[in-house]
Amino acid sequence: MTIIALIIVLIALAIGTYTDFKTREVPDWVNKGLIAIGIGLSLLFSAIHSNWNYFLGSLAGFAAFFILAIVMYYSGQWGGGDSKMIMGIGAVIGFNLINFNLRESFLLIFLFNLLITGAVYGLLWSIALSIKNFKKLVKEFKKT
Repeated sequence: MTIIALIIVLIALAIGTYTDFKTREVPDWVNKGLIAIGIGLSLLFSAIHSNWNYFLGSLAGFAAFFILAIVMYYSGQWGGGDSKMIMGIGAVIGFNLINFNLRESFLLIFLFNLLITGAVYGLLWSIALSIKNFKKLVKEFKKT
């Protein structure tokens, strides 16, 4: 299931990235489709293997990333499309509840890398804006 899930996530991310660059928003059909596919695939695998851990893992991944998405959306860091995309990724990848290992959890590694990448990107963007608006920065710095 992991290979199928990763391929689906990569396709959704590619479509979302393309449309985000082109129109500055991610279509709802991509995000909601990703959530539906994640939950549907987990239901299918649960039925095939007679083991509800796939479905519960998908719901746990969705719930964990739902909380992250709500926090980031209401703090103004992400838009609605970004928030729904991360919820879809959580639903598709899910948590491995059968053999849960904190060091090998894909979603936790993804979350950690997301936070580190976001911090580095924010720092570099702040430096770039400071250089671009250096005169305004000096003026405001002198006021303070």
